[in-house]
Amino acid sequence: MLNWFNLKQTISAFEKEASNIVDKRKLTHLFLILLDKILKIQSGYVFLLDKKNESYQAVTSLNYPDEAKKPVSHTTSSLLDYYSTLPYFSFEEDLVKILTNKEKLLSEEDLRKLSGVTLEKLKMLKASLCAPMIIKEHLIGFVLIGEKVNKKAYSQFEFSFIQKLADVAAENLEKILLYREVAQNLQALESAYKQLQEYVHIIEAEKEALEQAYLDITHTLVVTLEARDTYTRGHSDRVVHYARAVARQLNLPPEEIKKIELAASLHDIGKIGTRDRILLKEASLTLEEQWEMRQHSQIGANILSSLGFLEPIVPLIRGHHEKWDGNGYPDGLKREEIPLGARIIAVADAYDAMTSNRPYRKDMGTQKALNIIKSEASIQFDPVVVQAFIKVHEE
Repeated sequence: MLNWFNLKQTISAFEKEASNIVDKRKLTHLFLILLDKILKIQSGYVFLLDKKNESYQAVTSLNYPDEAKKPVSHTTSSLLDYYSTLPYFSFEEDLVKILTNKEKLLSEEDLRKLSGVTLEKLKMLKASLCAPMIIKEHLIGFVLIGEKVNKKAYSQFEFSFIQKLADVAAENLEKILLYREVAQNLQALESAYKQLQEYVHIIEAEKEALEQAYLDITHTLVVTLEARDTYTRGHSDRVVHYARAVARQLNLPPEEIKKIELAASLHDIGKIGTRDRILLKEASLTLEEQWEMRQHSQIGANILSSLGFLEPIVPLIRGHHEKWDGNGYPDGLKREEIPLGARIIAVADAYDAMTSNRPYRKDMGTQKALNIIKSEASIQFDPVVVQAFIKVHEE
């Protein structure tokens, strides 16, 4: 029996599993499987926004053909032809307009009030309910659900469960769309990089322009990330500034300094996969939210590792939250096991975080931040890096 306790457990389990999925079909398939497991539905379809064709297209389905007991799922590329046979819903159709304006689940009674082609499509899909998937007032998709196998009517409690599950799916779909956008941009940039590299072999003078292009690329990615959070706007630029100063203080070679600058500018790129409600939360994070936030160094490393020209900075991105005493994450590295560039970025990142306003606390001031940095030498931070950082501030 569905009650508030197992509803919360189910939604929490879905939220946790969905956070690790980066494919929209896998996510929506899991969503429908879970609905079927709890409510025993006869059919289900997820439609997602297709901006290019100005419509909502089916991406996943789950249905019980005839009297079969087991569901038939359509989630693989080999069944894309199946989805092309399903109807689509244009921006101008009543269903889309109602979902966009009301932003709430539509019951069977609501659906019956629709007319024309839209009603025929809903009848074809045997839809009894329609739950919107909305992010920031934009309808990114919706789910059509058939009646239950036992033919019983859906209760208001079940309505709430379906909509809450659809909301969680929408949050994670937004993350997947961001991943895809970043991946597409990075692929385009890598292609551009390879073309530029060919010219470098021919015209040595273009080497300087190519290096500047890399920096412009990273700046664009950082601006895209920081646009989501006004509190951290300019954070990466400041971390670059501090990291560069420390690297020079340590008399590192120019090429190593450039690598550290590049890594510092992209150190938080993995937060592109962190949901806004966690990234911008003013209260303390729960243990689950802390776990998700801590994934950003791994996610950033994964995003950049596929690009050849950024490969040298991947260990710095992955390791900038490791600690000198081995109690950091994600790999629990300690002392010199942590790349020097990551150790430098760790101090610069921590200092700027402490001296900036954040949703959860205000700027604590320069002197207090420096005292904390000093106290964490040989614990959280490399003592040599701390000494260099303090010397830079004194000068």
